[in-house]
Amino acid sequence: MNRVRRYYPLLFVTVTGAVVMGLEILGTRVIGTVFGASLFVWGALLATTLVCLAAGYALGGLIADRWPRDWVLYGLTMLAGGACLLIPAAQAVLEPCARRFGLRGGALAAAFLIFAAPLTLLGMASPYVVRLLARRVAATGRTAGGVFALSTVGSVAGTLFVSFYMIPALGTRWALVVMAGALLCVSVVGLALSFGLKALPTALLLFALVPVARGGPPIHEEVLYRTESPYGRIAVVQLAGQDDAPYRLLFNNGIMQTGMPLDIERRGRGSLLHNEDYYLELVPYFFDDPDEPREGLLIGVAGGLFARVMEQYPVTLTAVEIDIKAAELAEAYFGYRGAIHYPDGRERPVDLTRFPRRELGAPHAAEDGASGESPIERSEYAGCLVIDDGRRFLRTSDDTYDFIVLDAYSGDTIPFHLITREMFQCVREHLAEDGLLAVNYIGAPAGDEVTDSLIRTLRQVFGKSSVVAYRSTEDPDPVQVIYLFAFRDGPREVTWPTGRWAAEAWRLAHRLESRRLAFPPDCGTVITDDLNPIDVARVKTALRWRAQTLAEFGRLQLHRF
Repeated sequence: MNRVRRYYPLLFVTVTGAVVMGLEILGTRVIGTVFGASLFVWGALLATTLVCLAAGYALGGLIADRWPRDWVLYGLTMLAGGACLLIPAAQAVLEPCARRFGLRGGALAAAFLIFAAPLTLLGMASPYVVRLLARRVAATGRTAGGVFALSTVGSVAGTLFVSFYMIPALGTRWALVVMAGALLCVSVVGLALSFGLKALPTALLLFALVPVARGGPPIHEEVLYRTESPYGRIAVVQLAGQDDAPYRLLFNNGIMQTGMPLDIERRGRGSLLHNEDYYLELVPYFFDDPDEPREGLLIGVAGGLFARVMEQYPVTLTAVEIDIKAAELAEAYFGYRGAIHYPDGRERPVDLTRFPRRELGAPHAAEDGASGESPIERSEYAGCLVIDDGRRFLRTSDDTYDFIVLDAYSGDTIPFHLITREMFQCVREHLAEDGLLAVNYIGAPAGDEVTDSLIRTLRQVFGKSSVVAYRSTEDPDPVQVIYLFAFRDGPREVTWPTGRWAAEAWRLAHRLESRRLAFPPDCGTVITDDLNPIDVARVKTALRWRAQTLAEFGRLQLHRF
């Protein structure tokens, strides 16, 4: 028993190393739904981790020299496990930090307030174990090297286990419970080696905190479903829309990705375009005949609104979505009808019984004129969805398309590899001679470096006269959805429809012209794979968009888990 007790700290320090890195990975989920997944969130977490570990190393060394007893070490890490269990309750500081300190300072303040206690306590472990194992000065270096090597091995294992398995499979809350449970278990075993069964009452007191961590987020009737994926924390929400027509919304990390009316099946062509300024529906009208069959590619599905709208047109749409859980929710809650495939062609069936409260509800009848042309009959769906990264899909495909829609940008973050000159050159190579690219982008219409840089990059690839952009609101000041269109064969005008809402076409044409962006000469920079400053340049825009989102949907507390 004495030999086990002597070398048990080596196993102990391996576990604490794993938990340290696990907490750092989990930290992006804990604070990410308020502060996003930007470079600053990672910077805040890294800085917090390093500062707390440094403090822990110093304090651990001092305490170990003063009280070189293994039970003191196990008591400290048991407190760290208890602090981990309290992290879900500590989310209450996120919104106050955002309001008080902004995006950068708030992320740093929130990370420190939530994670300082457990990380500092865990930082004490390595120097304490070195002190316990060092019997003579001549072997101190070898002892310290072995301890820190095992701690690092644990850190590697914790990083891979948490990011590759625990978050996708268990979610943030249960991952925190597992991390805390691991600390409590190794601490209890250590205390038992020191004191026997007399250590159990103390352990039971801290294990009583487990229900606090398991409690779950506040319950709101509007929130239909929550889940987590490797790409974010996802929620499906249903709210009343205009005239009490319900809308279903998809949120990822607290930012709305899709808003779809539940009566979409009864809506005809042009309904969302005419009534709700959904300008992606302009895509078929940039061709001479909107009723001519077309091949399209959608990069970024989210809830699948664009795919649902294109069901009104003779379009075969291939969709690419990197997040398998988002694809499943598009089918379960938003009525996407295409088969889901992996890149190798294997089909991914979706068990819809796993998703509660998914009924789309009774559709509303379309009103004459105001809701567009009569809806077309639903036939067998011609398109499919591929689980893949958009740029990788293009790089491995030989197909060309009449149009490509890039709908993978969030109001919070933009995948850096999907906004570069090289990406748009790849898109252009996959367009037919008269093809077009449509981009759904969130930003400020004027004075926004990322907006200017995106436009400049598109104009360099497609030509200065071949790019047009429209803001989605009458007000040019706020951050809003901006729709950009780039044409391979030169400038092009909309072919306005001649159906039931043709009488309103002139009003829509006037509205579009009034919202058309004037491109400043040579503002912004050309975004390339080598020079891509969007993480820094987008800070203010992301903060403004998050503030707008919190003002409208903050009552749902989607940042809680």
